[in-house]
Parts: sequence; C-alpha cells; structure tokens
Amino acid sequence: MNASSSLELLRLRKDEIRRLRGGRGRGIAVFEGLVWITVDGDPRDTILGAGQSHTFERDGAVVVQAFVPSALLPYGGGHPQPTQAAHGAHA
Repeated sequence: MNASSSLELLRLRKDEIRRLRGGRGRGIAVFEGLVWITVDGDPRDTILGAGQSHTFERDGAVVVQAFVPSALLPYGGGHPQPTQAAHGAHA
C-alpha cells in the first residue's frame, strides 16, 4: 500500500441520502455524525455513530442517510464509489 495515497471522507449534509455500491466484505466507517444504512435485499437496517463501522454481509445496493452532518469512509472491495444522490427516500 502506498502511504502517500489519500482516502477522502464522504461528507453528507443533514438529511442527505446517498446510494453506494455495496458488496459482501465492503463496509462503512463513520468518523463524524450519525447515519442510517440499508442494503437492498437485507431486512435489517443499521444506525452508526462516530467511531463505529459496519461490514456488509451480502451483495446489494447500499443507501445511507445522514441524520446530522456526517463524514464516513466506504472501505473494502476496491472502495465502493457513490453512484448517485438519492432524493425523497426516508428511513
């Protein structure tokens, strides 16, 4: 791993919703704030606060909503990239 490579936090405004590419073994670490996470096909939802992380157990699209301004880092499996902003969805 190159120590000079930088990882950029994904910053979400309060109530902002983002859709990410998920996948088994990938996950999200929250550095600031509080977020709700759901994975397509998984009946369980997850709420994470600053200092917490979650690794996905199945493949599927991931939706993240910030309850407050938040900063998170998607990790694993080639670093999932945001696919689009989702509008109008609520937890």
